[in-house]
Amino acid sequence: PVLGDEMSQPANVALPVTVGDSWKTLIDDEASDAISQGVSIEEEGFCIILKKNGRVGQRTRGIFLNNLVGNVVARKEAGMDVKNI
Repeated sequence: PVLGDEMSQPANVALPVTVGDSWKTLIDDEASDAISQGVSIEEEGFCIILKKNGRVGQRTRGIFLNNLVGNVVARKEAGMDVKNI
């Protein structure tokens, strides 16, 4: 499905279920790194994709949902495993 304009730049896509402050700590650390690399997180935003094992799989300046979905679809169509994405 194609997202409407109102969903093209959400504040966040999903929040994982965690115990304690681990999610907040991760976001704070990633936000600090992004700022130190010149990203205006308030205006541009940033995207962190975590793998099921908890490691960061991808970081981007801004949020590009169409690219993320397109990458998964392309991998699946190429016969690649997408279960851990």
